[in-house]
Amino acid sequence: TGFYFKHAEYHAELARCRALFAGRLIIRAGIEVSEPHRYPQLCGPVLANYEWDFVLGSLHWLSAEVNTYLPEFFAHTGNWRRSMRLYFAETVRLVETGDFDVLAHIDYPTRYNRPHMNDEYDIRDFEEGVRPILAAVIADRNHPLRLAARDNDLTRFKPVSPLHPVHERLRPDRL
Repeated sequence: TGFYFKHAEYHAELARCRALFAGRLIIRAGIEVSEPHRYPQLCGPVLANYEWDFVLGSLHWLSAEVNTYLPEFFAHTGNWRRSMRLYFAETVRLVETGDFDVLAHIDYPTRYNRPHMNDEYDIRDFEEGVRPILAAVIADRNHPLRLAARDNDLTRFKPVSPLHPVHERLRPDRL
């Protein structure tokens, strides 16, 4: 596959640790798959051939050429807000078609590139792009799909309170 992770070795070590700590520690097997909606031929065998307790689905690449981790992500459209809207639209496609349990980091590009946004990022400004993601996350599926949201440590750039207004964005009556 196109993955660099050594799955067989991971699971062998996992089995060894589970045996070593049996009765004292529960050790779960998890994996994060990036862009599973675009690469099902690569993700499918990994998910089918190994036993996973949970699978994170994520979006790190907007396309094969645009990595959302790099500052170029914010420049490729000429406007960082436009880039974020494209990211959120692609995340909807990820949630609707990807095979995973938990959606990881809903606004990943902001984790490392906040300075390229002139410290103006507020997820509430992108409500029209975020709401379809959240609606897809809670939509009826074959398995429960959850959202993993954590506050990124962005206080070194600009104190913001709250960074992620979870109470506002997850209110079901507003979806």
